[in-house]
Amino acid sequence: MKELDLSKELKDFYEKNKQEKIVRNWEETLKKSKGWFHLDLFKFNVIGDGIEFESERPFKSVHTDNEFCFSLNQHSFLFYNTFFLFFGTSSKNPDTPINQTTYGKIYFKVNYSNINDIEIKHESILGMNTPYYNCKKQDFYSEKVIGKDYEKLFIQIDLIYRKIVEKEIEEKERLLNKEEEKERLLKEGRLLKEEKEKERLLKEKYSILLKELDSDGNGIIDIVEGDDYGKILKLNQDKIIEINRDYIRQFVQISNYLKTKRKSLQSIYEQLVLCVNNGVFRRSLDYGLEKYLPNNKLLGIKEVNERTGWGIEESKKYVDNIVDKYWSFNGNSYVQSLENEPINEYIEILKDDSHIFNLLLVHSITMVQSLINNDMITFYEIYEKLDQLNMFDSKHEKDLKGLLVNVNDGLENIINEIKKVGENIVSSIDDLSFITEDSTQLIKDGLESVNSSIQTNNLLTGIQTYQMYKINKNTKS
Repeated sequence: MKELDLSKELKDFYEKNKQEKIVRNWEETLKKSKGWFHLDLFKFNVIGDGIEFESERPFKSVHTDNEFCFSLNQHSFLFYNTFFLFFGTSSKNPDTPINQTTYGKIYFKVNYSNINDIEIKHESILGMNTPYYNCKKQDFYSEKVIGKDYEKLFIQIDLIYRKIVEKEIEEKERLLNKEEEKERLLKEGRLLKEEKEKERLLKEKYSILLKELDSDGNGIIDIVEGDDYGKILKLNQDKIIEINRDYIRQFVQISNYLKTKRKSLQSIYEQLVLCVNNGVFRRSLDYGLEKYLPNNKLLGIKEVNERTGWGIEESKKYVDNIVDKYWSFNGNSYVQSLENEPINEYIEILKDDSHIFNLLLVHSITMVQSLINNDMITFYEIYEKLDQLNMFDSKHEKDLKGLLVNVNDGLENIINEIKKVGENIVSSIDDLSFITEDSTQLIKDGLESVNSSIQTNNLLTGIQTYQMYKINKNTKS
């Protein structure tokens, strides 16, 4: 490290104060150090900055004429461009000479850049508060500065280099802070870049998965479009009425349920696409809190705190409000990053639900076609299964519509409810052995009777393929 050079400031000080008897240039200083009653500078050793205390160096190895600026009080303080020497002794054993030549006295070297390693202390002598230098890091102190003029100059010169050093320190700290700030911004920039890249990869990953639900990219989930079942029902309503009028109401209820289910699948798909595009996932704040309340309010508060990042008091107030209002959940929601969300699971559940829709559609068409073609065994096999699922009850449709109302407040509770209902439907109708040559023909005849765009073989193959996919996946897991 380059030492602090104060040659200009020291020269200015000398020019301003050279008329003072105790301020001397090198020629005057050297002259005063010779003679019977003076101390020869070259007989003293030096310790301090850059010199080990145990390995003193002779004065002449430190002194350079062209670096010397002036002395203060003959030999007490010697000022050079980048350091100064002060005459003193160790306080541990001041009466024992450091070597036999100096009788316990020695020079202490201080680089100006290290001025804060020494301090001015005072000692009362004859009622006067007399200053002197004390080394903070080593046991060493200077001679006392006695005399008003001497003390005045001593304080002045000390103030000069301390102010300069202070400015240097401030400038170094400023540059350091600037460098640290630059490094912080670079780090934040790198982190932000990494975060954006991570988000981009997540979006890309989930967009590929979502593409499986919308293969043609038209924004509409890949399930059967149109109301072919309703058209088949209307075309054959007279025949159905002849057999049993009550069937019409029940079959219409299935038609309404299929319409609602198609709408729910599309709404959830659109919400998933929105979440992936925005990079965040909206969740219901209230969902799942009922398992903690009212007996475990602390766990409820902890859950709210972790979900939202609110403080403990705010989280407690939220939980207390729920309990005090007799479980009046307010539908609040919060957002989380895609990384913290089970998007894969949600997409998988949506794929399952699309499969369930196709199953219900196929079974419903098969049931109607079986009825009008007097295949009563197939008809009742399907009819009984759907009846067990309460498909002929409007409550099923109302429950599904109720879920759709809050689709924008968070998908978690809706997805979980759909999963629960879906598992129940699959366990009931997935094993129906309808895909035979006869049943395939019934479905084909029904679709063709209303000029449907649905390809029967494609529809049935899709169902069988998905069933095999689920079987293989469950076997591997």
